Amino acid sequence: MSLKIQTSNVTNKNDPKSINSRVFIGNLNTAVVKKSDVETIFSKYGRVAGCSVHKGYAFVQYANERHARAAVLGENGRVLAGQTLDINMAGEPKPNRPKGLKRAATAIYRLFDYRGRLSPVPVPRAVPVKRPRVTVPLVRRVKTTIPVKLFARSTAISTGSAKIKCE
Repeated sequence: MSLKIQTSNVTNKNDPKSINSRVFIGNLNTAVVKKSDVETIFSKYGRVAGCSVHKGYAFVQYANERHARAAVLGENGRVLAGQTLDINMAGEPKPNRPKGLKRAATAIYRLFDYRGRLSPVPVPRAVPVKRPRVTVPLVRRVKTTIPVKLFARSTAISTGSAKIKCE
């Protein structure tokens, strides 16, 4: 029979003395990992005074700073429930590191394999100026038939009354 010690939900976020003994656990899969799991994992580094689990992250409060630093060094980067944990001291700013270097280079290259390639899209050099649309009048051709009587009459009239000069 194992003796389970109950820990508090309070992580003393307002106490300036205990802020150095608090650990932040980020990228935590809280759908799978429960508070008891977090307590079990982090209790091997020292006495856990409090633990609070939230959606995606958790805080663990240790009795002293030495235990908290040992937990950060021992557990940072650990894969738990399929996610790599991001563990830091809660009172310290996150160390500067490039954001894009979390994945291995081969994993990034795999994203750009043959199936993932796209043809290049031409980029327009200049944005065309909007001009008003010019309306071209539509000319419709109408099929005209000249009646034979009218044609014969008009030639007779034109030859009779007007003199046509042909040279």
